[in-house]
Amino acid sequence: MKVLQVSASYYPALSIGGPVVAVHELNRSLVSIGLDLTVFTTNAHVENIVTADQEQDVDGVRVTYFSFDKRLEWLGGSGWQYSPALVNAFKKRLKEFDLLHIVGVWNYPSVMMLRLASRYNMPVLLSPHGSLKPEHFRTKAWKKWLYYQLLVKPYLGRHVTIQYFTEEEKQESTEYFHFKASGVAIANGIFLPDISPRTPQKTLETLYKGKTVILFLGRLHSVKGLEFLMDAFAKLVTRCPSAYLVVAGEGHPSYVAELKARCDALKLQDHMTFLGLVKGESKQRILELADIYVLPSYNEAFSMSILEAMAYQLPIVISDRCYFSEIESNQAGYVLMHDQQQWMKSLDRLLTDESLRCSMGEKAKALVASRYRWDIIAETYKSCFQHMFDERGSK
Repeated sequence: MKVLQVSASYYPALSIGGPVVAVHELNRSLVSIGLDLTVFTTNAHVENIVTADQEQDVDGVRVTYFSFDKRLEWLGGSGWQYSPALVNAFKKRLKEFDLLHIVGVWNYPSVMMLRLASRYNMPVLLSPHGSLKPEHFRTKAWKKWLYYQLLVKPYLGRHVTIQYFTEEEKQESTEYFHFKASGVAIANGIFLPDISPRTPQKTLETLYKGKTVILFLGRLHSVKGLEFLMDAFAKLVTRCPSAYLVVAGEGHPSYVAELKARCDALKLQDHMTFLGLVKGESKQRILELADIYVLPSYNEAFSMSILEAMAYQLPIVISDRCYFSEIESNQAGYVLMHDQQQWMKSLDRLLTDESLRCSMGEKAKALVASRYRWDIIAETYKSCFQHMFDERGSK
């Protein structure tokens, strides 16, 4: 069984966020368990890093970064990635592959692969990464609906299986769009870090001496709920002066400037900091230094930073729009609506009870280790591919 994966961008295009890392880690894991996998992508965001239009080995994964025409990049915030070279390569090598795995929706490679797979009746696993959630269509609604109706919906036939991250996302999207395509819930995974167990008084040994560090880790965007978090934190810090908010991530310069101005207006200069983008050892370090992880997002597909925080034994406080109810059911943290009093109460409880932080952190680590390791997730994907392959053979 040979699988071709197609995406508009690929690792190491780190500037566009966590999904490219998650997809590459998935592919490394799939190859490690014996799946015959090839990746077609574009050289978007990595033009000066990779060689275009020739296959290369990326951590054991066969990847071809095809060149693309930049004249149509104005069509989207992350570009359109118009790549005839990628499409032509697929047409030439079509018979080599049994299944197609399409990552993303709002780009030229995904649209063309959906169209061609429909023409040739090729089984497709479509991973929209949250792009086909009802919430996603509540901004720029008419543009997205037009795009969906013309370029996506006609090709979501019964040969397509849509991959969601959670059963909640699957149910909501299926009921909203009335898909003919079948669906399957498969989460992202993580490679567990090698860390020492957390001990009491940990924060006294960190760079933030005497502070209890609340960490936001991710892309800085209005959908992430940072304004909501900062407003709640400004009230909380009057009761818990040892609380310290660390915001790690990058975003559009104008939006980051707005957040920093809000920090000044709320008089939080001595109680929070903006680190910018952290990666590699710097990212590991801040995860080790933190005491509580927060994500008050209004619309989240499946946050890799949640898994990372759990792997580092942090208690988790997230919104109910993160689609991760297991955190609360496993006593690994709190899943809250966007209610300031709820957030202040939950954070206050964690800030003032170190044993509760340790207990929830241990349960978070146990949860991610038992269900979200990449070796477990990769086997689930492989079983899904095998089922799709067998179904095609029986028709």
